[in-house]
Amino acid sequence: MKQSIKVFFVGFVLSLGLGNSTIAQDYFAAHHTAAAPSSSTSAAEEILSIPEIIKTNFVLLFPNATDAQWSISKKSIYVSFLNQGRKTNACFDAKGKLSYTITNCTSAQLPTEFTQMLSSTYDEYALFNAKEITSKGIIWYQIILENDTEFLTLYYSSEGIEEGKRLKK
Repeated sequence: MKQSIKVFFVGFVLSLGLGNSTIAQDYFAAHHTAAAPSSSTSAAEEILSIPEIIKTNFVLLFPNATDAQWSISKKSIYVSFLNQGRKTNACFDAKGKLSYTITNCTSAQLPTEFTQMLSSTYDEYALFNAKEITSKGIIWYQIILENDTEFLTLYYSSEGIEEGKRLKK
């Protein structure tokens, strides 16, 4: 509940047009760190070089995020963090727009319809790894199954299941 109040307050202050919100800056600085610095750049300098719009959008989109680690490339800014206990990676463009997220999943966090399809069609496999991927408003899943002889990659969206690569052990 406290997080919701902070998010509302940050959004309210920004809607008043008060420019760079020191509230968002303070919240961001208190809860997030930069990734391992590149060359001679310190972690504090990495955080300071992240545009304010990205810091603010991050706090608004992921109010429960903890342990954020930031990295910067020429065109994008990446952040890895825990979101309600789930390891998540997000990518923002230079204008502050969220491009995509990738979140680790357990079998219990996969859609029921998908797990039912898996148990009926791929019953000789066990779940090795699962990720939820959100991009442009579309949610899909990438999972890796394994059995005694191979790994199998599957993709699932509202359109169904698509088999990916098979890798022999």
